[in-house]
Amino acid sequence: VAAFAVFIIFIILDIINEFRDWSQIGLTLLSIAHNLVDLAIALAFISHFSGLNLPYITSTLAPYLQNEPFMLGAGIFLAVSNAIWLITMPFWM
Repeated sequence: VAAFAVFIIFIILDIINEFRDWSQIGLTLLSIAHNLVDLAIALAFISHFSGLNLPYITSTLAPYLQNEPFMLGAGIFLAVSNAIWLITMPFWM
């Protein structure tokens, strides 16, 4: 839960940074959309593991985490998509 809380802080900081840099609008919008998906998944994991009742997240997204293959897929999405994003980002500048 603590790791996802720290991850959410970085997601929020990244979104703020994206709004400050509109040099490439397509990549900026793609990054913001990616960060919003990451944020939703991270909040769902926090809700699932801590038992916190987060509006909309707990009732809509957290039940999907009861299914182990879906939880694995969400974790793979977080790891792989962020790794691809970090590796390819220097080539976009």
